[in-house]
Amino acid sequence: MWRIQTVLAVLFASMLVSFAQMNFFAIHGSTADPEDDDTLALSAVGPGPAASLRINLMFISGLGNQPIRSALFEFTPATPIAVPNGQLLFATADPAQASNQLQVTARSVPGARIGQASFPARFQIRDNNGNIQEQQGTIQITVTDTEPYAFQRPNPTAPRDRIQIQFIINNVPVNYTGELSTPRGQGNLFVGGRVI
Repeated sequence: MWRIQTVLAVLFASMLVSFAQMNFFAIHGSTADPEDDDTLALSAVGPGPAASLRINLMFISGLGNQPIRSALFEFTPATPIAVPNGQLLFATADPAQASNQLQVTARSVPGARIGQASFPARFQIRDNNGNIQEQQGTIQITVTDTEPYAFQRPNPTAPRDRIQIQFIINNVPVNYTGELSTPRGQGNLFVGGRVI
């Protein structure tokens, strides 16, 4: 479903090219399996557990006075991640806040595209007494989308697409870095950006 929305947004942006200058940025994760809900498998780079990730972040400006933002982000570690005063069980974009505060940028470097985003988030945390509670905070991410940028021609020697995540809980940052562990050619982290 998110693949279709991403394509439609790009087409919509292209149709409006003659009306105004536009900025379009997207960070999106997808799988080659049409039956899948675009849940990507991550393996940790450095300390941390494996995790699953769903991500679809989009920012479009130039469509009037108010930019259009949409934020889907769901991160579930295979085992909890230590955070101040507890353990992180689940993190998600806060849809009510992200619609106003999502920031996305994209740039190209040799062999890769880099996307960065920040957005309000909600965290499910098990505290030191074993109680599960929800806390609010912020997530900042950097996604490296490595050539060939899609499912075609997977290169077994190319670096895997990677995401660096900073969970900011009670003003304390907790860092996590993961790369796609999905078989090559079966999963993709896409970064796109265009100023029209």
